[in-house]
Amino acid sequence: MQDCSLFSEEIKAFTNTISEAINNKTEPIKSETEAEADKISRENPMETGIFFKIEVTWNEKPVSFDVPSVTVRDTPISFDVPTMTMRDKDIIFHLPECRMERRVVGRYPEFHGPRIVWRDIITEVPVCDMKEQRIVMGIPEIEMKRQDMILGIPVFDMQRVEIKMKYPEFKFVNVSVELKEKGNKLQTDTEEKIETSMSEVKSELIAQFTEKHTKLFDCYRSNILENMNTALPEIDATISGLNASISSMKEKNVPADNEFLVQSETRLKEMVAMRSEIEEKFKPALDALNESQKKSLEEFVQKFNLKVTEPVPV
Repeated sequence: MQDCSLFSEEIKAFTNTISEAINNKTEPIKSETEAEADKISRENPMETGIFFKIEVTWNEKPVSFDVPSVTVRDTPISFDVPTMTMRDKDIIFHLPECRMERRVVGRYPEFHGPRIVWRDIITEVPVCDMKEQRIVMGIPEIEMKRQDMILGIPVFDMQRVEIKMKYPEFKFVNVSVELKEKGNKLQTDTEEKIETSMSEVKSELIAQFTEKHTKLFDCYRSNILENMNTALPEIDATISGLNASISSMKEKNVPADNEFLVQSETRLKEMVAMRSEIEEKFKPALDALNESQKKSLEEFVQKFNLKVTEPVPV
């Protein structure tokens, strides 16, 4: 069994790095913008000691988004598993034993003058007697043992998180019309860069989350299948043992109504049905796991929007 909690911890750690990833993506834009603003200011000449200048200040604004929180819902499952023991049994039955005997099957007349002599018609006919047959062979004895399991199903909830992100504000000091136009363009370009970087980091974070999310569900799916495959071999071994026993009895001409043969054939049908029932017991857990994986990933992609939280007007 795999320890799937390791993958849960990876997802928790991932949510804690989202803020850092966003700031790392936007920090170069801050440096570029300040350098460009300084360059525009220095390229413009002074007039009578008055400086033309573009000041850029970076103010923190709240950015909110939804992050996943994973919990594991335990799903109990119970079923019976057979334990097979081969025990020697005396099987007594009767089979016909036939031999050929000369028997009178009729008479025919012989005429000797006025006298008639009747002669026997003798032929060999099969005569069968029922002879007791006694064989000793292993017959499967089956005991049922209750098996209880707990299957884990990951469940995701989305929680709203708010972080602080720096956005630029531009102040124009003693600027000409031309310089103000350059400053406005720089502001627009910076805002577009931030929007582009936010879109890029969103795609990157979704890809990272999808990889970790898939590993988590693959782990739980593997554990469910492993649990199922732990139970099925015992049933398969029982079915094989019953089939072998039935074939052996038939090869030895045990009658179809013999109690051991009837019992074995009945048990075989029960084991085949039980195998299907166990597979059906695991099916809801697998279906729930697949549905949870699909729903939680779609919800994360849909709700993971990096938006500036606008202040509520007073």
